Amino acid sequence: MELDNEKIKILVIDDEVDIVELLCDEFVDQGFIVDSAFSGDKAIEKLSDFQPDVILCDYRMPGMSGLQVLEQAKIKNKNPNSFLFYLVTGQTDMSEDEMSEVGIHRCVSKPFDIFKLIDGIHEDILKR
Repeated sequence: MELDNEKIKILVIDDEVDIVELLCDEFVDQGFIVDSAFSGDKAIEKLSDFQPDVILCDYRMPGMSGLQVLEQAKIKNKNPNSFLFYLVTGQTDMSEDEMSEVGIHRCVSKPFDIFKLIDGIHEDILKR
């Protein structure tokens, strides 16, 4: 089954402007619907109007961490199964089981290959 990128919404959250711009530009070039935020607080605000299929969030950010964003997104969304949550990090001390328990679908290590990330998004959406 082929996925239509134009129907997949992605919210990119990172405090590093260069990373957000790189990801958003590539996702838009690939036809995805994209929004972004530079902090967890701003991301949670956006969830009122933007219902993403995938949330791609940095693990370590000032203010709200990636895990706190996930917790708040679940509360705000009221349907935690409506989105896939990808945690982007240079390192994590969580096991795959621990990540799965809290609702993380993938841990994306920096640096990453954007095309492998897109393949992973397609794979995970097809599994839903």
